[in-house]
Amino acid sequence: MYSRIQKPSAAWVSFSCASVVLSAGLLGYGLLSMPIDQWQRFFLLMGIAMFAQAIVVATKTLRDNEEAEKLMREPDDAGAVRLPREPQGSV
Repeated sequence: MYSRIQKPSAAWVSFSCASVVLSAGLLGYGLLSMPIDQWQRFFLLMGIAMFAQAIVVATKTLRDNEEAEKLMREPDDAGAVRLPREPQGSV
């Protein structure tokens, strides 16, 4: 009845965190070493931040849609609680 939920391994979580830190560091180094004016750096940084925000929103939306579909298909496996119905003949 209940499917086993597989959690990511500690190695995968560490790799994910390291890749985020490394990419942010390399992006910062690239921005600082580019031969452009300060306002151009801020404009580029603003575009990168907006792109990252859009990726986070899209990821959360996809996850929410997947969880909603799972809840509609299998409410017992999704952890939903069924409320008791009232008796039909009661006044």
